[in-house]
Amino acid sequence: MEEIFDIEETIVKTASNAIVGSVKADETEKLKHKNPVDFTAHDYVLKGLHYHRMSGVCQENAEQAFTFFQKAVDADPQYARAHAWSTCSLANLSDWSSSELLTENWFDTATYHINEAIKIDPDDAEANRIMGYMKLIFDGDFEGAEPHFRKAHQMSPSDVHLALNLASFCIFSANMTEAKDLIEEVKILNPYGSDQQFYLEGLIGFLEENYDEAISLLSRILNPDSIGMFLLAAAYFKTGNQAETTRNFDKLLKKYGKESILEELSSLPFKDKQKKEELAQLLEQVDSLAI
Repeated sequence: MEEIFDIEETIVKTASNAIVGSVKADETEKLKHKNPVDFTAHDYVLKGLHYHRMSGVCQENAEQAFTFFQKAVDADPQYARAHAWSTCSLANLSDWSSSELLTENWFDTATYHINEAIKIDPDDAEANRIMGYMKLIFDGDFEGAEPHFRKAHQMSPSDVHLALNLASFCIFSANMTEAKDLIEEVKILNPYGSDQQFYLEGLIGFLEENYDEAISLLSRILNPDSIGMFLLAAAYFKTGNQAETTRNFDKLLKKYGKESILEELSSLPFKDKQKKEELAQLLEQVDSLAI
């Protein structure tokens, strides 16, 4: 009988979240467009997003994305999203140092655009997410980043990506309890899960030394990045499974290379700096075993 009530409670909560999320989304849309948006600018943003989603694996896509977002800004300088996505695409483009679009003052340009986005529409969810990211990743400013991550989630509570971004911030802030609560909310909105969710859950498991749980979650990621692949190999290392450690670490090195992995580990924005040092030391230990 208790199981029936548990199921009913989950169904009610799911429906409630869907309704509230829909209403909030409608409110957000109204806020987003309180300044009328030029249709040409909006079309440029949509084209830019098409390339932006694939910009992490291809320099040309990163350049196309930034170019379209800049065209959107030129068409409508008061379009907050165009400014926000210009910043996000520039941050992605910074990974491609050979790009002619990446000028010496790219960071100043990125900062200008995100400040403009927030000034034009302080309630825009994506603008707040990107501002939070800039403050956290590039400035290490946890106090400055937090209200923006929270505002983004507040303005669009049914957006799984925004909820997981706030969860990520909580993990790096060592606020594991709230991170877990946010992920549980996400599971109601998206019962099937996602790579981002499995990565964050796996990261929590790893940091809390629940290595078997971390392995189970990280193994579910369809397209793992270098950190996800490293954490999986390191979790196997911690459990003493040498065969799986070697197999997964070899796969990681073939795809990324040790220096690239070290660079990614050093960029993780942990508030506790010792965490990055521990992960770097662990990389050396796993590397020694794999040899």
